[in-house]
This record gives sequence, structure tokens and C-alpha cells, in this order.
Amino acid sequence: MPDPRKTTSVYRIRGLSADAIWWLGRKRVAAPQRKPLYAYAGVQPADLTRVGLALTCDDRPRRHAEIVNWPDEKPRQKILALQLAGVAVLHANKHPHFTSSRPALWPWPRADRRTR
Repeated sequence: MPDPRKTTSVYRIRGLSADAIWWLGRKRVAAPQRKPLYAYAGVQPADLTRVGLALTCDDRPRRHAEIVNWPDEKPRQKILALQLAGVAVLHANKHPHFTSSRPALWPWPRADRRTR
């Protein structure tokens, strides 16, 4: 859904590894808001244009873009958001409360923490 300026902040992830995508989400989205990252949804630019929206790339910060051309009417915005949700690919986070800027290597199960 768009913000009051009728834009939606997104990041372009084409060509990134899964680890790099999760790192980007933790660093640029979750950490500044002090919230866990539960998932991300991938949508193709062609899907945006198919429903009448567009993608503007500003690269501030790097890879940042905005979905624009949202209609003024809230019901129409919801319809477009549902259409995008229907074609989006959802990727759930296995460790949503882990918000470090490093790759998720913790928590290990207790059995793996053996000392001699």
C-alpha cells in the first residue's frame, strides 16, 4: 500500500543472492525501524506496469526505488495491492528476530554448543 505521498518504498533485488537480500532487508528496513524482518515479497517490474503502476529508481540508498502512480482512491489502491500480492513470490525469514547486520549464524541449537 502507498504512503501518504502515494509511493511505496522498495529495493531492487535482481541479481542478488538470498543472503544479500536478507542483509539488505535487515540493514535498510528492519534495523532503522527497530523491528524484525519476517519476510519479503518479490514482484517483477512488468507486474507493476501491468496494473498501471511504475517504478522510479533513485538509488538513495543504493538499490532503492519507489512504486508510483497509485490512484487517489483507497479502494482502488487496495485492489492494485491485492493484484500485486497475487503475483508476488513470498520468502519467509526462518529467524525473524535476528536483526544483526551479519548473516544469520545464530541461534544454534544447544546440542551444537559442545565444549571439551
